[in-house]
Amino acid sequence: MIKFVALFEKSKEKTASNELLLRHVAHLKNLKKVNHLFLCGPLRNSNKVIQIILADDIEEAEKYLRMDPFTAEGIFETYTVFELNEANDNNNWLLPS
Repeated sequence: MIKFVALFEKSKEKTASNELLLRHVAHLKNLKKVNHLFLCGPLRNSNKVIQIILADDIEEAEKYLRMDPFTAEGIFETYTVFELNEANDNNNWLLPS
């Protein structure tokens, strides 16, 4: 699977009800359970949130992002998705061959 980084912008006007927050967390737990969520969380000192999604392609990743109750209800106003070109030991930290 490919890692996709989603950067969300939180609404400054809308706040989540407790019920909406619980639905959002249930969505995240479900994505984690089926191995489609690598990590997530708010970025300190900003109104941004990050999610790293594991998916076969960007269309599948965006499907999971749109399914998030925070996206559907406008708590996340916008998001941008990037495919992560992960540097690690397995690819020699992306050094040319």
